[in-house]
Amino acid sequence: EKQQNLLQLFVNAPQQNYNQQQQQLGNSFDLYNVNNFNNDYAVKQFQYAYKQGLLPRGQVFNYNNPNHLKQAIQLFDVFYFAKDYNTFYQAACWARDRVNEGQFVYALSVAIVKRQDTQGVVLPPQSEVYPQLYINTRAIQQAQYYKQQGQKQVYVQSNNTNNYAYYQQQQQQQQQQQQNQQPFQNQEQYQNYQNYEQQYQNQYDYEGRVAYFTEDVNLNQQYAYQQIYYPAWFNSQKYGQKTQYQNGEAFYYYLQQVLARYNLERYANNLPTVQPFQFYQNIQPGYNPQLQYHNGHNVPARPNNIDYKNGNAYYYQQLQNLDRRFADAVDSRQVKNAIGGKQALNSDNGVEILGNLVQANEYSANNFYYAAYNGLYGYFDVFRKLVGSIVEPYYQYQSAPGAVETNSAALRDPVFYQFIARVVYYFQAFKNQLTPYKQEQLEYPGVQVQSVNVGKLVTYLDEAE
Repeated sequence: EKQQNLLQLFVNAPQQNYNQQQQQLGNSFDLYNVNNFNNDYAVKQFQYAYKQGLLPRGQVFNYNNPNHLKQAIQLFDVFYFAKDYNTFYQAACWARDRVNEGQFVYALSVAIVKRQDTQGVVLPPQSEVYPQLYINTRAIQQAQYYKQQGQKQVYVQSNNTNNYAYYQQQQQQQQQQQQNQQPFQNQEQYQNYQNYEQQYQNQYDYEGRVAYFTEDVNLNQQYAYQQIYYPAWFNSQKYGQKTQYQNGEAFYYYLQQVLARYNLERYANNLPTVQPFQFYQNIQPGYNPQLQYHNGHNVPARPNNIDYKNGNAYYYQQLQNLDRRFADAVDSRQVKNAIGGKQALNSDNGVEILGNLVQANEYSANNFYYAAYNGLYGYFDVFRKLVGSIVEPYYQYQSAPGAVETNSAALRDPVFYQFIARVVYYFQAFKNQLTPYKQEQLEYPGVQVQSVNVGKLVTYLDEAE
């Protein structure tokens, strides 16, 4: 029942909730009854913000906007500090039609993950909540068109890769099928599929060779889930949860694995490894995500060879400062802690400490020095903020956030991997300073392998496929 009720709250999140039972629960909920919550102060912060005015519905929730994120955290506090499940569910029903839909989906998702009484509830796929951020607008438009024509089943081209040899036969069959079903349509509508990448993909055609990987739905969902399951702002002490260990190592491991797989795909397509992001060079290549936010705003395209230094001067200076401080920590093998002292980096704690600094989580040695916005955003986030807003640095024309600034689309942008490569380079530079393992550290004296047994090998099938 919990699973069904909570999933219903995610259905058509940008629209008003049509479930009458949930509407009634929301209308009867008293937000200002302090007896409903375990933390009066945290909830009062949201009550005050709600009176002052939150991000309106219909606007794009930007995780990298400090005001947007602060409001989402305050909404999460309302959900998390609800005294029991029924109160939590009623609070969610109340917020469903009263707060920004993006903030609602994010705060509710994190609350479901973190609350003890919702353990086991499975979050809906992000691609089903916001399909516009995972499927390009051309494919969605075609699907809508065929639905309006009354067709029950059609094939829509949604692949942005440059490797079209494999798909030629499939496309020809698809075109023939569509022409047979709609003989009155202009045949030009079904032509030029092979020119699709040249028309709509980024300026550097060769980057399109690995678009099958970078634009993979499950890959991008995984990164979005990373921000839900491991939010950097989450404080174990505030929320009464056990201290988590190896957060920094896990963050680095994730980045390193994504970069390794990306480079592997590049090798397979006769491309060199991605080069680390350089501050003194213009951003190459450009990128056109071909995505759209739920309110109709397009995810902005970034021109090729753009000079990001002409962007927001504050973000640029912040990123330069954080990069220098992070590089100093790696070179000196020590970091400045919050009380003015220094903490040495060694083989036991170095990766963990550096990972916490980059992510700017609660275990960071000094978020006020190694992060921005009073410790809210780390080195990685500031880069996303700078590049994501490069098309319109000062928000004069109300442009939406760029792909690299959007959790659901960041891994689609080639420049995102360039910055991952820069971060991973710093970690590897630190590791290269460490003393190599001695032979006795790698051996296990007295341990012998007597036999090895392998269980039955079974092909894994994902439920989402």
